[in-house]
Amino acid sequence: MHSFLGPFPNDVLQNIDGYVVILLVPVFDRVIYPLLRRCNIQFGMISRITCGFLCASFAMGWAAFVQHMIYTTGPNYDFTIK
Repeated sequence: MHSFLGPFPNDVLQNIDGYVVILLVPVFDRVIYPLLRRCNIQFGMISRITCGFLCASFAMGWAAFVQHMIYTTGPNYDFTIK
């Protein structure tokens, strides 16, 4: 069974979250937050947590929307992944 990421099995998709967090934490600490400070945008700890919760809420809403679209769409047996 193929997922939308190509040859990756669906079980691998659950593990991607941890890898994304490990990769993005240094990017935010060394690139994003210093750029915000240079632009005189103070992004304190509570603001970071709030922004993270808002992004997670948006992601859950998007996942629910996509799942709803999957359930309301009939199967397409003619579709093949090349």
